[in-house]
Amino acid sequence: MSLGIGAGDFIAIPALAWKIYRMCKDSSDEFRRIATQVESLHTALLETQDYLDDGIELSRSRKDRLTKLKASIMETLTELQALLDEYESKPTSWQRAWDSLRMGLENVSSIRDRIIAATTELQVLNQLIHNSSHKTINKKLDRLLREVRAGHREGSCVSVQTVESLDTQETWRDLCRELESAGLTAAAIAENQEHIISWFQDAVSKGLLQEQEPSTNLFTDPFRSSSSSLTLVNSTSAMSQDRKQSDGASSFRSTSSRMESYGSFAGVTARKKSRLASMVFKMFRSDMLLLEAASDGDIERVNDLISKGANVNIKDRWGWAPMSMAAYGGHEEIASVLMRAGADLGYKDVDGDGPLEIAINKGHAAVVLLIEEEMQERARRAS
Repeated sequence: MSLGIGAGDFIAIPALAWKIYRMCKDSSDEFRRIATQVESLHTALLETQDYLDDGIELSRSRKDRLTKLKASIMETLTELQALLDEYESKPTSWQRAWDSLRMGLENVSSIRDRIIAATTELQVLNQLIHNSSHKTINKKLDRLLREVRAGHREGSCVSVQTVESLDTQETWRDLCRELESAGLTAAAIAENQEHIISWFQDAVSKGLLQEQEPSTNLFTDPFRSSSSSLTLVNSTSAMSQDRKQSDGASSFRSTSSRMESYGSFAGVTARKKSRLASMVFKMFRSDMLLLEAASDGDIERVNDLISKGANVNIKDRWGWAPMSMAAYGGHEEIASVLMRAGADLGYKDVDGDGPLEIAINKGHAAVVLLIEEEMQERARRAS
């Protein structure tokens, strides 16, 4: 591989991390407290090393990302090793003073934070590599095909006809939905579209997908039926909305007539303003409660408040939104709910951090992965 990400030169980093871990374990309390973070980084580095040893081809963006991460990790580990060497080189009396006064607290704390962030980024990158590797994708495609052939996927769109028309956007979109239900992420599907199409074409050539005999009954495409049903529901909903608007207009005219007849328009207007102010207050209150619920990790309250119209992008005076709270606390389910409700992912708080940076800095790899995949999916839909 290019860009300095060969398996040969990468092997030095996990070795250095292990050496420093052992040094921390045998040093003062301050260094022993950081040993756990160094060990976690070492584990993530070994996983990356395994992928490189397997010869998994990385996209250019991931090569660039791993190159920068490699440089950052080397810099941090080198700095920690220098601090350890300095400590060990001093006489015992100096070490006692260093320990009692916690002279290296600031430096060690800064290094610990950087190690946590680097470990999180590396864990996320490892997961993305795993999700997008052909080996992983092939396993999931094999399982999908077995389920289809065993009749365990009623209404499946996987067929010879589907494979032969994968050049059409509608067919590919239908297949993507089924692939996602089989465990492939939207990002992995988009990144490996050519490989997936080739895999299905190969399956057809081997006779693994059998064409179904046409039935004497009217054939119904499950996805088209779903689309038709959705259209019918939308039409019905639109008709219902028109009736509501019509009824509302009639009700308003009737109310206006009564107000004029009683000459109490001013009093009714005042009451309307009072009710409006009350509604605005309640909405603002529910927005703030959403911040609180996301911070507490209370998924039931989060769902309830969103269903009542709470603003998922409300911010406190420090610029923290519900997504910030979910990222900080590592609340995966809440993060998913907020993103499905349209939570913004591009904002920054007063410190210049967004939800992605917060999750990275707190070491919540699962939340980082969720946010990154959602950002990729949004970018894909926007293109």
